[in-house]
Amino acid sequence: MKKLLSITVFLAAACLQGADYVKLDQEAVQAVRAKDHALAEMKFGEAMKAARNPAEKCKAVRGKFDAMRKQKKRKEAEAFMTEAIADDLKDAEIARSLTDPKHQTGNQDIWKDNCFELFFYAEKSQKLWQIIVNDRSAWSSLTWEKRLPRWEQLKGVKAAVRRTADGWAADITIPFSELQTDRSDLRFNCTRERNLKGKKTEFSTWSPLAMLGNWQGVDNYGTLVFQPEKP
Repeated sequence: MKKLLSITVFLAAACLQGADYVKLDQEAVQAVRAKDHALAEMKFGEAMKAARNPAEKCKAVRGKFDAMRKQKKRKEAEAFMTEAIADDLKDAEIARSLTDPKHQTGNQDIWKDNCFELFFYAEKSQKLWQIIVNDRSAWSSLTWEKRLPRWEQLKGVKAAVRRTADGWAADITIPFSELQTDRSDLRFNCTRERNLKGKKTEFSTWSPLAMLGNWQGVDNYGTLVFQPEKP
């Protein structure tokens, strides 16, 4: 049986809280603690309108939904959540993405899109792979030989993007055999290039040490530790 490495990456919108939202959210939480669910529903509704980004809106929507259910407004709660999800998808991060829709899997310019990158380095084989996935499920990959990069599609990779309440998530499956590791020496990092309309590119990295050099500096990666295989 082929052994696969499955990774799910959640890419959410940045959480920048506005003063109005914070005040209303705090009042809603206080109402929940006082078990005044009618007041909590109202305050969470106001917080939802004052929200300045998808993360805040998602929290307020969930709070209002729970408050409505506590009042046994089951049908109203379900209708509210259905409408909220529909509205959210219209204003999701993916709708403001700068990803070029012409970029298909294998395109060497995917790194310019709203994307993220996975880095795998097997110490013993000295094999480095860089996999880039955009918010439309298109992906491309690089490998290194004698310190020189070469575009090459990693065999067996599967990538599927799905929307979430405040951003998007990507499910990636990679055959272990292609990484050339025995699971004891696999270094890893994940980086993010967030490219949205009207905003400067935001860069982030899972391993903070990667900020000391470049994304390909394997000494600054973390090390993946796997549980022993079941007999």
